[in-house]
Amino acid sequence: MLAPNWEDEETYSYTRNYNLHSWAWEFLRRNPDYRRDFAEIAAQADGLPDVPETPEHVERLNNISRLRKQIAKRWWIGVPSDPKAAAHEVMVIWARAAGVGLLYSWDAPEPAPGIFGPAFRMSFCISLSATPLSR
Repeated sequence: MLAPNWEDEETYSYTRNYNLHSWAWEFLRRNPDYRRDFAEIAAQADGLPDVPETPEHVERLNNISRLRKQIAKRWWIGVPSDPKAAAHEVMVIWARAAGVGLLYSWDAPEPAPGIFGPAFRMSFCISLSATPLSR
């Protein structure tokens, strides 16, 4: 399968109405460390039945729960979401301390009209996609 053409506005037309939280998710879900963290959750859950049938299943569920909490804390989100899902496909709840809504740059230049609109006025994207925030 070919990668989407990032130069074609229609390829990403679904982003036209994204807000700060949506854009923050778009950058986080592309972060290789976040993707690796989420893959660890998926690997531990692989083959686990919906209803625990043995003490080992219960222990695995408890381990997955602890891992999800650790990853959520590391990335300042409520619950880790699958990075394959775009912002309009999931509801990411950001920890208040992440300050996603406070990282808007009012002094950034007005973007050229087009698909991304005011989204390029955000200055948080590069730092958010580079490393998780530390506490």
